[in-house]
Amino acid sequence: MAGKLVGQVALVTGASSGIGEATAIALAAEGAKVVVVARRRARLDALAQRIQQQGGTLLPIMADIADETQVREVVSQTQAQFGRIDCLINNAGLMLLGMIDESETPTVPYPFAVPVRVLLKLVQQMSTGEQEYAAPRFQTLQLVQFLLLVPVALKQGD
Repeated sequence: MAGKLVGQVALVTGASSGIGEATAIALAAEGAKVVVVARRRARLDALAQRIQQQGGTLLPIMADIADETQVREVVSQTQAQFGRIDCLINNAGLMLLGMIDESETPTVPYPFAVPVRVLLKLVQQMSTGEQEYAAPRFQTLQLVQFLLLVPVALKQGD
């Protein structure tokens, strides 16, 4: 595949559906080697097949990146396969089901803290390797979704 990202390696978490899936497909279409990480094997396999059919290069990894051991393994497998990570799209997260005003106070922040914790774990693990990251690009998409969805959730009660 030819495109703006030929030779780049992108790691996409939460890649089995929605924004993560669309991002992985777009990155592959631009020529990036894409590491797709998700918990749902069947959806991950379907995404891998789709990207491969379009001529993309990828490494599918089934993992729960809320687990630090699995984060280490994701980074290790990525570096073993492609030698580096140029771009990290951190789209993994948890969804708060239900209305915020009906939720237990301790449970409300958890889904929004997970993407930040995951991003920190991934960056820490990436920085412990021998690879030097000149100008890595990081994006945490769940925080954007939170900022967009909270006003909508609050307005539903009106």
